[in-house]
Amino acid sequence: MCVCLATLCAESRWRRELGVDPSRSIGKVSVAHGTQGCVNNSIGHAAAENLFYRQVLVATLFRPRFRGCGAGAVVFALGCSTGCTSVDPGPTFAIADVSFDADYFYCHVEPELIVAKNCGPGDPAKGDSPSGCHYTASAVSGMVLLDHPAIECGGGDHPVDRTQIGMGSAAQNNFEVVSLEMNKADYTSSPLLLRPSGMYHPRPIFDVNDPQVTQLLKTWASK
Repeated sequence: MCVCLATLCAESRWRRELGVDPSRSIGKVSVAHGTQGCVNNSIGHAAAENLFYRQVLVATLFRPRFRGCGAGAVVFALGCSTGCTSVDPGPTFAIADVSFDADYFYCHVEPELIVAKNCGPGDPAKGDSPSGCHYTASAVSGMVLLDHPAIECGGGDHPVDRTQIGMGSAAQNNFEVVSLEMNKADYTSSPLLLRPSGMYHPRPIFDVNDPQVTQLLKTWASK
């Protein structure tokens, strides 16, 4: 699936073509011709404030996922085609090329945070319902995790067996979706830190000032 960055433009166009009231909120709908291959995803209010950040990061961090898409699938244009209202971000608008250290994620962030805090299965002892956490796509608005055997790092910072983290692996999926919740420029504003601390989350998982968590994310952001 290709991600369309010109969401406002595409949404305006297909709503007009289909005769849909532009003031109404629409759920998950495939975008009409002109942005073929793009999808305007429905999200809950809990994820709305992070939508643009996720779209920009997807477009810059995981370019290989877009290979094979049509020429109009991923839109980086500053303006829109004729007949669509455009939003001019300014003459110096640019999208930073953001990257995260995958090995540090596999050897530290995933085992010490994602797994240690039971982000995937949840913790029934603390009231989490079965199939109510990040292993269940229908239960979350983002960061859908996949279960997989622990990545062996031999106590270091790099995986010993790199076949465990190959293309299409569950581990790589987790690296990608967790990266979308991370802000490299300012880890303290990352959804990965703020949401589990109680912001738009069913229950607090850790305190926003937890020294182990903040140090982990600070180090990851610096790499």
